[in-house]
Amino acid sequence: MRTLSSQGICWLIRGKEGHRAEWGGDTRKIGEIADDLPFIANGLVGWKGKKANMEIGETSVIITRTAKAKRKDKNTGRRVKVQPGVALTLRLVVVRLTDTYGKFIGRCSQTLATRSPARKSLAGITGAGVLNPFLSC
Repeated sequence: MRTLSSQGICWLIRGKEGHRAEWGGDTRKIGEIADDLPFIANGLVGWKGKKANMEIGETSVIITRTAKAKRKDKNTGRRVKVQPGVALTLRLVVVRLTDTYGKFIGRCSQTLATRSPARKSLAGITGAGVLNPFLSC
């Protein structure tokens, strides 16, 4: 992530909600941050042959933990050591689906690095224009 960001490359990660990030001065799990986000209704989407309400919440978060690479050193065959780096300020985008009665169906969280942190809000994008995180969840 840090290498891509330093090269000016935009990226998107759909990750587990157990990972941690700084938000509002505290380090919290992504899922806990998502629980406290305000959501904006964003239209209807198809979900398993039915219509579902899509809501989007977003905020800035900071990733500060050291990189724990899973790759191995070619010379030694051992895992590459922990690599400290600069903190990354990212956008956390959470998509929440509810059925037509308001019952919670599911949620998917994404962190993304953009060239401009002051990018327009995703809240104005219609359901068809948003990355659909539920296609492979």
